[in-house]
Amino acid sequence: MASIYVLAAVEKSKAKTYYTQLSQDGELGLQIAMSKENALEDIADRDNHIDVLIIDNDLGDALDFVSQIRQNYPRLLIILVD
Repeated sequence: MASIYVLAAVEKSKAKTYYTQLSQDGELGLQIAMSKENALEDIADRDNHIDVLIIDNDLGDALDFVSQIRQNYPRLLIILVD
């Protein structure tokens, strides 16, 4: 059973790679969001627990997105992948 819940916000073209690499670890519960809007919906869903948000820089305006997330979810660990 997963003990760390991860949401990866990535471009559609990279989703398979992220899923393949991150799903190998049985400790991670992994979700993929293919847009910033979908990621925000997943984070805001109170029935959906997320510990870590991974944001691929190629998603666009990643630094602004990080600032927005940090304002509303200060306890969420955010990893920006360049």
